[in-house]
Amino acid sequence: MKIHFVTTNRGKFLTAKAALGKYDIEVIHEPVEIPEIRAETVEEVAIDKVIWAWQKLSKPLFVIDAGLHIPSLNGFPGPFSKFVLEKIGVEGMLRLTERKETPAYFIDALAYMDERLSKPKLFTAKIHGVLISEPRGEAREYAWSDYFYIFKPQGEEKTLAEMNKDEYAKWRENLQTVTETFGERPAEKASGQS
Repeated sequence: MKIHFVTTNRGKFLTAKAALGKYDIEVIHEPVEIPEIRAETVEEVAIDKVIWAWQKLSKPLFVIDAGLHIPSLNGFPGPFSKFVLEKIGVEGMLRLTERKETPAYFIDALAYMDERLSKPKLFTAKIHGVLISEPRGEAREYAWSDYFYIFKPQGEEKTLAEMNKDEYAKWRENLQTVTETFGERPAEKASGQS
C-alpha cells in the first residue's frame, strides 16, 4: 500500500517511513509547504492541513502536526510550538522554564484522508518527558525540530538529539507513537494502491 506524507520536514518523513514500513505501508514524500492556521490544538491544525493537502493532491495522504506542551506554562506553546521556536529558539524556551528540569510532553496528531472518507481520520499520541536546563546533542537527520536538543523522554537519560540512530529507533519501538497507532489500524485508514 502507498500513502503520501505531505511535509517539508525531512525528520518527520524519515521517522514515519521507518515506522510504517513494518506494516507494509510505503510512504511517499510530498514536500509541499502547507499553510498553517492558528488554532487552539494541534489536532485542529492537523485536520486543517490534511483537508488543504487533499484538495491540492487528491491521493491517499496524511500530515502530522506536533506540539510541545509545558504544564507549568498552562500547556504553552502547544500548537504554536513551531512559531515560538522560530521567534525565541531553544534558548528562549529555556529562559521561560528558568533553566530548570521541567515536565513537558508532545502531542502528535496524524490526520489521514482518502477518497473513501467524507472527513479526515485523526490519530493522536502523547509523549511524556522533561525539558532539560541546557541544550545537549547534535544535529540528526531524523530530528523533527530543535526541541530535540532539550527534550528528554520519560525513562531516558539522553535527549532525543543525544540518541544515535539505533538508540532513537529502539526508543521509538517501545513507544506507542501516532504512526504506530495509524499503522496498526488498516481498516480505518487504507484505501488500496495509488
